Amino acid sequence: MRRITRLVAILLAALFIAGIFFSIFASTAYAKEKTKATPKPTVSPTPTPWQSLGAATPSPTPPAVTPQPTPTPDGTSAAATPTVPAAKGDVWGSVKIPGGKAYSIYSNRSDGKGGYYYNKDYNHIFAMTPQGAQVAVIMGHNMRKSGKMFHALHHVQNAWLGKGKCERCGASCTSANKASTFDLEYDGYKKWDLVCFYETESNEPASTLSFNALSTGSAGAWLDYQLSRAGSSPKGMTVGTASAGDKLMILITCGDKIGGSTGARLYMILKAA
Repeated sequence: MRRITRLVAILLAALFIAGIFFSIFASTAYAKEKTKATPKPTVSPTPTPWQSLGAATPSPTPPAVTPQPTPTPDGTSAAATPTVPAAKGDVWGSVKIPGGKAYSIYSNRSDGKGGYYYNKDYNHIFAMTPQGAQVAVIMGHNMRKSGKMFHALHHVQNAWLGKGKCERCGASCTSANKASTFDLEYDGYKKWDLVCFYETESNEPASTLSFNALSTGSAGAWLDYQLSRAGSSPKGMTVGTASAGDKLMILITCGDKIGGSTGARLYMILKAA
């Protein structure tokens, strides 16, 4: 009888110990499964230029649109590509660059395929912003050898920096290019004063072009940024003054050394006179 009682006691003790081990194993397995099921926290993205400058995120910003001029191969003539016909009402104004030719400014009409209708060839200067925007963004191609379109902006830049000759087309950069006022008809204004300009190199981040071409946030933060870049760039200069309450404009074209998909761009800021 004693032997049976002892065996029962041993059996009960073994079952108790086994229960403890099973409980520990089950708790560990549940903890592992819970860890696997819990998603890892998402790393915060790097602040955009609009956030870093305290301005609002631009809206609308078509995600499929790349806000940059199509790269222009050296030697390409503006007449070599068929010109996209202008629709009625799509001509929003005109610009005559000091020492250069006059060109029409076309609308920022979308082509319905994630691009801009008037950015399909090298024959148009077009707006990136709606009419009436406080900061108007106008883009044009840099025809380096023919000297057409927005290439003349580099002549204005050279004249102010004291360079007497264009490095790309060989044209003289004289006092005619150094004028501080543009004959530019847009949004009801006919004269625009040059405020500042600067040229970025090929290693410039793409965020600079996005900020300059698409920003609709704080005009004050936007202007402070432009003046800061113009004052710190070896290819830049501040010519005039402007305030956040002014009607502003930025002219954008490719750099004279490298353009296309790189960060090399010339930015020229104007205010309505």
